[in-house]
Amino acid sequence: MKILLTNLIIIIALYTDLKYKKIPNLLTMPAIILGVLINIPGEWISSISGIALVLFIYIPIYIMGAVAAGDVKVLMAVGAIMGHKLVLLGILFIIVFNLIITMIILARKGKLREVLIHTYNEIKYRALVFILLKRKIVLDKPSIKAETFIPYMPSVAIGINAAIIIDALIWI
Repeated sequence: MKILLTNLIIIIALYTDLKYKKIPNLLTMPAIILGVLINIPGEWISSISGIALVLFIYIPIYIMGAVAAGDVKVLMAVGAIMGHKLVLLGILFIIVFNLIITMIILARKGKLREVLIHTYNEIKYRALVFILLKRKIVLDKPSIKAETFIPYMPSVAIGINAAIIIDALIWI
């Protein structure tokens, strides 16, 4: 039941993200609430912990602009439905799959080298300035145009389902 509900939410979010580049609150908010409700009375602490874990990990990533709010809310729904252990494992897989998907898309667009050099310089200069001056700096972003939209939901779909499979294999 929980796996079906989770995948239904992910499939709808994946479709709307790819088609409209937006994940509606009408999907995510009821899913978060339903996720907590279906875990009462037994696993409600894991449900709330799953939401909190997603917020703790993804709010800084959202603030940096690396993911959209809809992506975070979908993961909160997954955390609410499946609990903190599965969502944490899922996040680990999501990061790996997103890195692979992003590198493939950037390579196909001819932007991989530019982004890697910029990322290296950003880390190097931020660390150097912070260590020497104890200040933050802002560097210009690489010239990735709007056509280089990299959706996050395919990574979420793959990562969460990989976590579900691994979780099932552990309990066999």
